[in-house]
Amino acid sequence: MGSGSLLLTVGQNLPEGQPVKYYGQEKNTTTYNLARMNLMMHGVSFNNMTLSNADTLESDWPDGLDAKGVDRPRSFDAGVANPPYSAHWDNSESKLKDARFKDYGKLAPKTKADYAFILHSLYHLGNEGTMAIVLPHGVLFRGAAEGAIRKVIIDKNYLDAVIGLPANIFYGTGIPTIILVFKKNRVTKDVLFIDASNEFEKVKNQNRLTEDNITKIVETYQNREDVEKYAHLSKRFATTNSTSTSLATSIRSNRKRKSILMRLSGCLSRTSKKFPSSKQRSPEPSRPLVSNEGLI
Repeated sequence: MGSGSLLLTVGQNLPEGQPVKYYGQEKNTTTYNLARMNLMMHGVSFNNMTLSNADTLESDWPDGLDAKGVDRPRSFDAGVANPPYSAHWDNSESKLKDARFKDYGKLAPKTKADYAFILHSLYHLGNEGTMAIVLPHGVLFRGAAEGAIRKVIIDKNYLDAVIGLPANIFYGTGIPTIILVFKKNRVTKDVLFIDASNEFEKVKNQNRLTEDNITKIVETYQNREDVEKYAHLSKRFATTNSTSTSLATSIRSNRKRKSILMRLSGCLSRTSKKFPSSKQRSPEPSRPLVSNEGLI
């Protein structure tokens, strides 16, 4: 959850007067207390926040197992996360019995918990909800267990969009990152790829997204159409006969320019054929979930 900034951003972009309850979990006690203070300073009532100081991956949250050992997961309308990138975690085989992970047949590697955070958030995403998570590019192409998990996610048709961000936009890490957008109620089997890696303003030693940059990303996502050298709506995932050719050729207008993100999308497409069905950190680790009050 970090300091709660992602939670507040979601709440501030809801229609005025929309009732909302905030849920978040943070492992670091100091940061957890900062998040509580941050939400209260922004006018969030104590009764409308449920924050926890614990390790998200060690046990399910916010409810977990009841007295009889039955898991009754709570579903949310929106999930946002910026977890620690490629973090270490305990991926002992016993976790394959965890309801969050068991449907995927594999566990995220011990030294790369990225997919563990993805599966935790997907488990609690409501059927009509939307989830966005910031992660390093490696989640698109790393193989072995991660490839197998990625294949199941694609088979379930949960992946809605991949948005490539510029490098050096987060304090504490200079690597380029992506936003993965997930939905469970998708009726099409395409995936939108947006390459916003060159769309930024340089401020001293830091890059930042301007309001125009953000607006362009949002409008492109909403329109869900090809934009020359910027976005591609890939329908390769809708067929078992998809090729492994890089999607870069679909987005560039000249032979010299190749989009890193689109090349990665080619790797993602190959993943859907290769696998059978079945140490950087972010500056502000956060695993928040937010839910409309009337739908909990």
